Amino acid sequence: MRGAPSAHPGAAIGELLRAAALANESHLAGAGAERVVLGDPTDGALLVAAEREGVDLAALFRDHPPRSVLPFDSQRGYMASTPTAGAVTYVKGAPEVLLAHVDADASAAAHQVLGRYAADGLRVLAVARTGGVAADDGPLAAGLELLGLVALIDPPRPGVVEAIEECHRAGISVKMITGDHAATAAAIGRDLGITGRARGAAPRCTVFPPPTGTSSPW
Repeated sequence: MRGAPSAHPGAAIGELLRAAALANESHLAGAGAERVVLGDPTDGALLVAAEREGVDLAALFRDHPPRSVLPFDSQRGYMASTPTAGAVTYVKGAPEVLLAHVDADASAAAHQVLGRYAADGLRVLAVARTGGVAADDGPLAAGLELLGLVALIDPPRPGVVEAIEECHRAGISVKMITGDHAATAAAIGRDLGITGRARGAAPRCTVFPPPTGTSSPW
């Protein structure tokens, strides 16, 4: 989501961005050139996207303070937040986790979009909502209403490609371990000059390329 803020974001886009802002563990501070993200950069990017699309974050947080928050956990694969106003819980996390708990038709359509985004090397998050209060036993048990998918560009740091090339010339095998979707890992790996096939190794983990000659999860 780039460019100037939209004066009137579409209803679906607006609801998606508001949900992503409420199911969030970061904050924006400062103004103008001094604007900074306090917390996770991915959550910060979602806040910036909402702000650029015209969502008044200050009013949103003032009118919907959190009642209960389930922090992100890599094993669980999502986070959830229940605002004080109303009995709605917003959930944000790994698409492969959340899509298993939404309507079958919505899940099938979302998986097609997810595949295209991931093949382009984009990091993808799913955003959904459900009734009840966020708790450790999980809002997912009650079923989810999918609000949408968010795709983010997470480019490698300057010098990474050159460093990998030097490792290859020195005969060093380079592997990438990530919590991203396997197709995303494969696309990023190819851009970095790491060839091979991505595979899931452990819960919420992808190794690219997978090691050979071993029966261990790695």
